[in-house]
Amino acid sequence: MKNSIKKIISIVLCAVMLFAMGGFASSAATYSNPVFSLTVVSENDSQVVVSLNLVSGKYQCLDFQFKAVSGYRCVKLERGEALSSYFSAGGQGMDEKNVSNGKASAALTSLYSKTGSFYKATFVKSNGGNFKSGDITVVISNCSVLDGEKTVVLTPKVNYSTGLALNETSVAMNY
Repeated sequence: MKNSIKKIISIVLCAVMLFAMGGFASSAATYSNPVFSLTVVSENDSQVVVSLNLVSGKYQCLDFQFKAVSGYRCVKLERGEALSSYFSAGGQGMDEKNVSNGKASAALTSLYSKTGSFYKATFVKSNGGNFKSGDITVVISNCSVLDGEKTVVLTPKVNYSTGLALNETSVAMNY
C-alpha cells in the first residue's frame, strides 16, 4: 500500500511540474530572438558614427553598451531614426544613456519591432586612422519581453558590418 501511494504522489507531482513548465515554454516560444546589426553611418579623419539596427525580432527591454578599442572616445549617444519614429507615433517607454561609458537602456511599454536604426553612437578618433571592423562593438546585457508577470529573456545576435564585409558574431548575455 505504501509503495502504491508513493507512485501515485510521484505521478501527480510529475504531471503538475510538466503542466507548469509547458505553460511557460509555450509562452516563451512565441518570441524569436532579435537580430541586430552594427553599421558605420559615417566616418571622417576625426570621428566615426555607428548605428545599432534592429534587423528582425521583437523585444521590450534592451540594455547595451558600445565598446571601442583604444584610440576612440564616445562623445554622443542618440536615438536612431526607427526609435525616434516609434516615440513620435505615440509609442510609450523611456530610454537613458551614459555617454561617458557608452551604455544605454530602453524600456518600452509595448513590443518593439521597428526595423532600422535603434541607437547611434559618435566616437572621436585620437589616432586619425581608418575605422576597422572590430574597433567598435556592442555588448547586450539584457534583452527581454514582459509576458504578463513573467520576464522572458531573449538571446540577441549582432552582425557586425563596416559596409564592406560582414563578420557575424553571437553576443553572450552578461548577468
